[in-house]
Amino acid sequence: MSVFWSLCTVKNFADVEYETSDPSVIMNFSDSYSCAIGLFCFVRMIGGNNISPLVCLIADHSDPESADSTRENFLQIFERKMEERHRQLRESGRELAVSWALCAVCLVGHFSHFFAAKAPWIHVFHSIGFHLSLSLFTLLGPGRQLILDGLKSLLKTTPNMNTLVGLGALSSFTVSSFAALVPKLGWKAFFEEPIMLIAFVLLGRNLEQRAKIKATSDMAGLLSLLPPKARLLVNNEETEAGSVVEVPSESLSVGDQIIVLPGDRIPADGVVRAGRSTVDESSFTGEPLPVTKVPGIVASIGSFEHLWMLSQWQMSLSHTISNTLAVILAKSEVAAGSINLNGTLTMEVQRPGGETSMANIVRLVEEAQSREAPVQRLADKVAGHFTYGVMAASAATFTFWSLYGARILPPALYQGNSVSLALQLACSVLVVACPCALGLATPTAVLVGTSLGAKRGLLLRGGNILEKFAMVNTVVFDKTGTLTIGRPVVTNIVTAPCMKNAISSETEENALSDIEVLRLAAAVESNSIHPVGKAIVDAAVAVNCHNAKVIDGTFLEEPGSGAVATIDNKKVSVGTLEWITRHGVIDSLDQEVEKCNNQSFVYVGIDNTLAGLIYFQDEIREDARDVVDRLLKQNLDIYMLSGDKRNAAEHVASLVGIPKDKVKGF
Repeated sequence: MSVFWSLCTVKNFADVEYETSDPSVIMNFSDSYSCAIGLFCFVRMIGGNNISPLVCLIADHSDPESADSTRENFLQIFERKMEERHRQLRESGRELAVSWALCAVCLVGHFSHFFAAKAPWIHVFHSIGFHLSLSLFTLLGPGRQLILDGLKSLLKTTPNMNTLVGLGALSSFTVSSFAALVPKLGWKAFFEEPIMLIAFVLLGRNLEQRAKIKATSDMAGLLSLLPPKARLLVNNEETEAGSVVEVPSESLSVGDQIIVLPGDRIPADGVVRAGRSTVDESSFTGEPLPVTKVPGIVASIGSFEHLWMLSQWQMSLSHTISNTLAVILAKSEVAAGSINLNGTLTMEVQRPGGETSMANIVRLVEEAQSREAPVQRLADKVAGHFTYGVMAASAATFTFWSLYGARILPPALYQGNSVSLALQLACSVLVVACPCALGLATPTAVLVGTSLGAKRGLLLRGGNILEKFAMVNTVVFDKTGTLTIGRPVVTNIVTAPCMKNAISSETEENALSDIEVLRLAAAVESNSIHPVGKAIVDAAVAVNCHNAKVIDGTFLEEPGSGAVATIDNKKVSVGTLEWITRHGVIDSLDQEVEKCNNQSFVYVGIDNTLAGLIYFQDEIREDARDVVDRLLKQNLDIYMLSGDKRNAAEHVASLVGIPKDKVKGF
């Protein structure tokens, strides 16, 4: 179908008023001319000034075979990576255990003189031949791979940390071997140095590997949010009622229609095509309040040559219109790992398996962990030059102490000769110059930092971002769920007859009137799982309201609007003004609404009368004010960004110490 006919089938914009409250059309490119283009077409609703988005074109320009391969292989690749890291950790653990066992035996030899009287045989542990065997076994066993890697890097003129470790261990072993094999030289043997050096380096490497696995395990926890099974709707285009088949979530493909029941986790990213519900996206976005999801409408675009027709529409878009479209599209898009709360949804899969946003988060964190921080790159770069410098310093040390040291500092040569001392000091330079802190501490800090950040909802694209934190001069806070707890609490009840505060009313008559409104509203909301409904029920329990029973079969809930039920032969509706008006309420309390416009509220209607308003607000976190104060003391600019009403946002800002001029909305 061409672009022209696709647009004409939506509506005749010029002559017909578009009455749909949430008009949106999503068109998918699937032909060979597809490309990454997003064009928006809008028409002005007749009889009003609101701009209503009608068409959103989204290009799907990926290769289907490549997409299937990516989706199919991502989880398998991730599992293989985890298996390989666990294998490396086990191997590293064995090498670490062997090296420290050799180290312990070596230390026992140094304490042999304490036990010589009771166990003469213990002198064997202190013999030079025994220590030579321990050192040789260490170099050929646990330290072999490390030394080979260092020597290969040196031969390729790209020395690294392992090069310094290998040179230090080999030089100390070589000098000690000459001392042991040629005793007349009078040199000292220090075979324990390569043993201790290898043991400590392997300990650092093992800790680094454990940090990597811990970081990856945290990411695996995110993938565990994806359900293993999905309800696939089969033959839904050929029959009016398609059959539902339970299939593995990994087998889903783009375009599949799936059913998501209340309480289920959504198995893939997609768009709602039928049904209405609220979805808990807190595991994905961090926002505690559920989001209402409504269907989007699908059309198709055939040929690419007609796309220029729509490009003229795109040029006239304003920023406000784009924001409006984004909000409407967000109402139909659902993310894998989110929880469907109270309605059955039929959704079309757009990004299954390894293409989901949740999988992309895992991939992002993995890339961040493998991306080197500037200080880490500096350490690796310096290590090459540093190695040559250390080798030169070691040679200079040997030359100085063998030729001039005895003349300048003769007391230092009480034992042995000048060559022996020079060799020992030259080897010591190689050993102590190993920059283990730069080579191990920096990447480990980046790994642990990015892992903990992701686990707590903070995504870091790499160590370079961590380093830039020191340059931050502005902090922008979200309101709901960040400065506030994210759970609404009832603060006030306004009734039509008395306009009094229910919770603090001093007269029994007014309190009963207000409590009656609360009792009926709580009875309706007791059948809902929405946080606002839970807050109303909790408030009713707090003031000991008597339970009211909903007549069976009368409860009706519309996500994003409200709920209605029959109680004591009264039709009680709780929700938005549009919702209760739809159910027969004709009164209003505009004056009282103006007085409390810094809080959110729901209307309560009984039959055709507006009985009252129930106000609620989000509680401020206990440490929110302290955090803001500390940041202000560091001369940082603090802003608060909120999509809530201006007065409500400014009220929260005043409670935590953020100036009103620093409150921004969207």
